[in-house]
Amino acid sequence: MKTRIHEAIHWEQYKETGIILFPVLYLTFWLVNLFRFRFDGKKAYREIPFEKEAHSNQNRIDYLFKRKMYAWLR
Repeated sequence: MKTRIHEAIHWEQYKETGIILFPVLYLTFWLVNLFRFRFDGKKAYREIPFEKEAHSNQNRIDYLFKRKMYAWLR
C-alpha cells in the first residue's frame, strides 16, 4: 500500500508538471543536489522535492484526497 500511495503522489506531480517537464525537473533537482551534497547520490535523491513529498506522505492513506496542487513546491 505504501508503494502505491508513493507512486500515486508521483502521478499527481507528473500531471501538474507535464510529460516533458517532470523528468527534466527531476533530473535537474538530482544533479543540483548531487553537487550540493558532495556526490552523495542517496542524499541527492532524498532531497528531490518530488521525493520529499512522496516519502513524507506515503503512509497517509487520505493524503491524495487532501493534497493541494503543487504541494512539492512547499
